[in-house]
Amino acid sequence: MNIKDAYRYAKTIDGWIYEIFRIIENKKFKITENHLKSKGHKDMSDEEKDTTPENLYDISVIDAVYLVESLLKEKAILNTNIEKSKSCTKTSWKEDNVELDLDTAIEFNKSVRNFIGQLLSLNNLKSNKTQIQGKDYCFNVEGNQVVYTYPVEKNIEVTFDKNIIRSKYRKITEDADMVSQLIEEIMIKDIVKFEPKYKIHMTLDEVIETYLHPEKEI
Repeated sequence: MNIKDAYRYAKTIDGWIYEIFRIIENKKFKITENHLKSKGHKDMSDEEKDTTPENLYDISVIDAVYLVESLLKEKAILNTNIEKSKSCTKTSWKEDNVELDLDTAIEFNKSVRNFIGQLLSLNNLKSNKTQIQGKDYCFNVEGNQVVYTYPVEKNIEVTFDKNIIRSKYRKITEDADMVSQLIEEIMIKDIVKFEPKYKIHMTLDEVIETYLHPEKEI
């Protein structure tokens, strides 16, 4: 199994477990209503009604609980094998002559992508001039303090060499794309040693049927 499919299978297991909890919620009580009509009218007969919510899945609460436990163990073993596979896998990408393993490369590339965004923002900055209004106080001929206004020329200048930033942006973006490609190539290799009990595209009905009747082929 490749890593990408392994993660998809783990996510699918989470979905099955969520749905099974909903089944348990609907099946944990049997609800019966006794309509004592004879107490309201002597000529009427009492009536018992089963008002338990309808459930489309043919599994008991106890079996559902055991199935959840089984799926949790399945996911735990899957995750263990995923981590073993990743820890033993190098990407062939080196930083300062140190070859990065898969997890490190993924986290490194996330940080680099954030850095690229910052470089792009720096590259897009422009020097500009604006004019704003200033004010100050002075004394008039009568000796009274008064406010006067005047134009202020505001000069905003970029303080760094944008050519260096632009060059760094291009180089780091190219490197990040190469790391992403290496990661993707590893993610689709069959390096996870794991045999799933269920097929990833199974419906919950099929999962339940496989669990209750493992001798059947679905």
